[in-house]
Amino acid sequence: MTPEDREEIQAMITEAFIKMPEVVAALFQEKLVLQKMRDQFYAEHKDFEKHKDVVASIMEEFEGKNPGKPYDQLLKESVPVVQRRIDAIGKVSMKQIDKPIDLTFHAEHGAL
Repeated sequence: MTPEDREEIQAMITEAFIKMPEVVAALFQEKLVLQKMRDQFYAEHKDFEKHKDVVASIMEEFEGKNPGKPYDQLLKESVPVVQRRIDAIGKVSMKQIDKPIDLTFHAEHGAL
C-alpha cells in the first residue's frame, strides 16, 4: 500500500466521521416522525390498540409489498385489512372446545 493510498483512505474515514452526526440525527428524526404517526394512528383507531400484534403483522406485509411507499399512506390503506382481521379473530373462541380431541387418532373413517 502506497502512502497516497493511505492518505486517501484516511481522508475517506475522516469524511465518514464528519458526516456521522448528520446521519444519526436524520435517523432519530425519522424515528420520531414514525412514532408520532403511530401514536396518531392508535389515537384515531382505539380498538386497534389491543391488537398491536395484528397491526404490526399487516404493516410488515404492506411494507414488504410496497417498498418506498410513504408510511402514512400504508397506515391508511391497512385500516380495512386490520379491521377484517380483528373481526375474524373476535369470532374465534380460544376457550371453548366443541368436541374433545381424540388423542388415539381414531376417526369416523378409521385410524391413522
